[in-house]
Amino acid sequence: IGGKVWALDDTPQQGVVVQLVQRDTAGMRVVRSVMSAGDGSYRFEHVPAGIYQVRCYRPGEYVYYENGRGVEVGAKGELLGIDIRLATVKRTAWKTYDYIDGLDATTVSTMYQDDADVLWLGTPEGLYHFDGADFTHRGVDFLHLESWEYLPKGGINDFARDREGNLWFTTSKAGLVRFDGRRFDRLTEEDGLLSNAISALLVDRQDNLWIGTDRGLSRYDGARFSHFSENDSLLSRQVNDLFEDRNGRLWIATTHGVLSYDGKAFSRLHMDEKLARSRFAGDDGLAYQHVQCIAEDAVGHLWFGTKEGALRYDGSDFKVFALNDGLVGEDIRDIHIDRDGQLYFAAYTAGISRYDGLGFVNYTIADGLADGRVTNLYETADGAIWAGFFGLRQGFGISSLPAKDLAHFDTRDGLSSKSAYG
Repeated sequence: IGGKVWALDDTPQQGVVVQLVQRDTAGMRVVRSVMSAGDGSYRFEHVPAGIYQVRCYRPGEYVYYENGRGVEVGAKGELLGIDIRLATVKRTAWKTYDYIDGLDATTVSTMYQDDADVLWLGTPEGLYHFDGADFTHRGVDFLHLESWEYLPKGGINDFARDREGNLWFTTSKAGLVRFDGRRFDRLTEEDGLLSNAISALLVDRQDNLWIGTDRGLSRYDGARFSHFSENDSLLSRQVNDLFEDRNGRLWIATTHGVLSYDGKAFSRLHMDEKLARSRFAGDDGLAYQHVQCIAEDAVGHLWFGTKEGALRYDGSDFKVFALNDGLVGEDIRDIHIDRDGQLYFAAYTAGISRYDGLGFVNYTIADGLADGRVTNLYETADGAIWAGFFGLRQGFGISSLPAKDLAHFDTRDGLSSKSAYG
């Protein structure tokens, strides 16, 4: 089955999610999911015989081929010309900043905006500041390091701010750094840190600093460190992400699953049992256990990014989101929820997916992203979404999409209903 996706002005639309669906006893089932090419074309290969419907997603609604008319696949060979026309899905392209703009870094691992609206960028070459017009490179001199080797790729990889206004950030091999607005201080293993190789950072509501490392988890109360390892029921020594939910429970993403901490003890989230019957479990049942990031949406559902897709957890059950559901890619490195409750997924090597509770809009290099190797997302005070990348060569930089270009679609744009959730 094949065809093209057109805008209402008869121009082709690229990067639109097109799905082949079939109704069964459980409702509408997605059989295939692809994205339209540069000329608007799409194609579903090796489709079993049956009657299907073809639909496209644009913010807030699915648009069906000929209002849902069934398409029969049988022995007639290819079915082409299954074209769909719908209002424009993506209004603009992302803006990229790179070495031409003064950002001479191959990788941007993390971002943070301070009270003066200055954007801090963590890179292998140290810190960069962006004031909206110019980039300033701070290097690594402030760390009093003797050579660059202490800051390998992804060297500065997380930021967090405490109640006193101190900005903390992590390094891959040089420990933990605190900036009080005037000077920098560094804490290392010599000061009681579990490991100088830090991968995750969080300031909880009690103003404790939680530090995920390659040797386990540390907590710093401003005076001393407490350590947690596999002997304390930690699933893995490698901590990938830390998150505190609305109830104050700490969640820990590791390479072997997810733990939560209620202030007294760790509890394992038994994902294997809950997902045993899911197509996501895979042959070895471990595909979903390498959890890379955690977020919480507006209704309290937890989202986990894994190497094989995204999981939504409502407190009892999981729902799986993968390529067939419209995600641009399945290696989810970061999840961001914006001020309007929309979710953004950083899919490594693929791009970014935006989810509004009903379907996905995807962004790739064709939409202006600096590269497909997206590793982190950040929202600035003006509502713009920023993306950082892992780069293998000069020039990747960062990309941003201004808030005005994320404006909601409504009936004036051809949306049949103003409700995006049905």
